[in-house]
Amino acid sequence: MSSLNFFKCMQKDFYLVVKDKTRNHLSFCLSDGKQRLYLPLKLGCDNIELRNGDFDNKNHCFSKKCKNKEELEEVIAPVRSLLRVIKTELIERKGDDWAIQEWKDEYYARTKDTPGMDQSTLVSQAFEAKLSSLKDKIRVEGDCKRGCNDTYNLFRVCRNRLMGFCESINVPWEKLTFLGLDYRFIADFIAYNEKYDLDKGNKNTVYTNIAKLKVIYSDAYKLDVTGTDMKVWKKIKMPSATTDYNLTILSLREIDLLCSYQPRQRGRGRKGDLFKYQLYLDMFRFSYLAGGIAPVDMYYLKYSDIINGEIVCTRKKTVGGIKKKQQHISLDRAPETKEIIDKCRPYSKDGYVFPIIVASETIKEQDRRHKNFMVAANGYLKHVCQMLNIERVTLYDARHAFGTHAINARWNIIDIAYVMGNTPDMIYKHYWKYSEEAKNDNITKMAEYKQKQRA
Repeated sequence: MSSLNFFKCMQKDFYLVVKDKTRNHLSFCLSDGKQRLYLPLKLGCDNIELRNGDFDNKNHCFSKKCKNKEELEEVIAPVRSLLRVIKTELIERKGDDWAIQEWKDEYYARTKDTPGMDQSTLVSQAFEAKLSSLKDKIRVEGDCKRGCNDTYNLFRVCRNRLMGFCESINVPWEKLTFLGLDYRFIADFIAYNEKYDLDKGNKNTVYTNIAKLKVIYSDAYKLDVTGTDMKVWKKIKMPSATTDYNLTILSLREIDLLCSYQPRQRGRGRKGDLFKYQLYLDMFRFSYLAGGIAPVDMYYLKYSDIINGEIVCTRKKTVGGIKKKQQHISLDRAPETKEIIDKCRPYSKDGYVFPIIVASETIKEQDRRHKNFMVAANGYLKHVCQMLNIERVTLYDARHAFGTHAINARWNIIDIAYVMGNTPDMIYKHYWKYSEEAKNDNITKMAEYKQKQRA
């Protein structure tokens, strides 16, 4: 076997050999267990290069005069680059007080099963580390706990989309490093996401995927991973985070019609649970009357959250996060909410207002239970809407209805935000355009514009 062919065949099995305890004798060795190819490295102050020498009949040494010099230099390039980085860090950290064995050990710690490749610089490893940290993570705020399944899934989708993009441009996913995430790569990935959404009919996953990739990059930058530079992201025009959803806003008459519907058995199929059917309708009405409380916050609502006739609860999606949000809902404004609470009291357990969550279950089991409940509730609401010939709604649409109706009633935006556990900016962003006030405001602006144009 020629020296070059042997070198290429053994790339996955190379290792470093310390020839003696001085800093001038470190060899790069490839072996299949039978043959060995030693490539002595010259360790200069600012450079690491192959030393002079000749191949003997046992492939023991390499010569600069060898005709395969360029090919061998290309193969050894990633090893040399990583060794240079490690050496620089050792000098910065220890000055002259470092040993050749430390250099070798650090090299092995970083490369593991990827020859010549620093594991910390691999994007795939960064994603796996992030997913592992989120998989079983639990956020705690007082008695309230929540898992990170939704966040985990967002990063998983981003990783899968990035893997698909790498495949489309013939870049090996397992070898993609942060150095490869330059401006052109990220810009092309944004374009890939936009086309993907257009083809699949998705609603703005572009922003989410790019935002998650930026988090991965930022985390690596904070750890001083080689090849990261946040200046790259300053050049990137981030996709819009705004998604133009068409919300269904029922009128108060339609809400009364929906919530006064008397559950009954369907004509076909197995018999349904009339208690649950009524519970779905009651919870829609409760959400609307109780300041648009979100479904997930209703599921976990406890009697201990009701203080002096007011619900004071932390928005579950902000538990354990940086920006904790609370809702403040006066039950005295809507006596019907107390009636719904009293109706559920005989069936409630573990201090929860609604009979949905079981305290003895794990976080994942609770998440699965409330998601199954939401699917069933939304399915039944769709059925009732069809029966009543009104627009289809979900449990969450009760929150949208409250926000829009509160604006129509000329509530102060700050008060609406306080009750709904949100910010005034978010209230404007989500509900203002659906309000009668917004429509009247637009009509007035158009009339003024026409008057000026005709003047």
